[in-house]
Amino acid sequence: MMKRIATLFGALLGIIAYSSSYAVESGQPAPSCELAALDSSAVSDISHFKGKVVYVDFWASWCPPCLKVFPFLNTLEHDLHDKGLEVVGVNVDENINDAGTFLKNHPASFVVGSDTQGVCPKTFGVMGMPSSYLIDRKGVVRLVHIGFREEERKELRRIIEALLNEGGQIASTTEIHNHHQ
Repeated sequence: MMKRIATLFGALLGIIAYSSSYAVESGQPAPSCELAALDSSAVSDISHFKGKVVYVDFWASWCPPCLKVFPFLNTLEHDLHDKGLEVVGVNVDENINDAGTFLKNHPASFVVGSDTQGVCPKTFGVMGMPSSYLIDRKGVVRLVHIGFREEERKELRRIIEALLNEGGQIASTTEIHNHHQ
């Protein structure tokens, strides 16, 4: 019995190590990620926004915390776009109509693209919904954030504003990196 538990535990650790070895982490270049246009904004690749600070948020219509993050993303877009922030939502629904219905009920004022094949989430190593990646002007991931809680808004915004100011101190990514839904 103990041998079986040890074997299962070892296999689980191997899976975790394997999956996390492919996840994009803070300090790494942001991967290229091609998207299909989902709204009126034509999006071809996230790298198109190089030179701007980019907040990439992976979401799905079936994700309750994704519903909560949309007002925050709209506020970021409204308040910080003119300062150099580009908010990009990446929908991962397999059925594009599900995303369309979600957006009719919860409009986005930011760029929204679609990846029905799941290539971008795999490229980024997305491990939960929503997952956000803050990318600096040079194309380097500066923050990875999984999940969303209302009480995180202020800290996330502080980090984004510091990065926009480029002279500000960026908080340690471990402060909010591992929060889950």
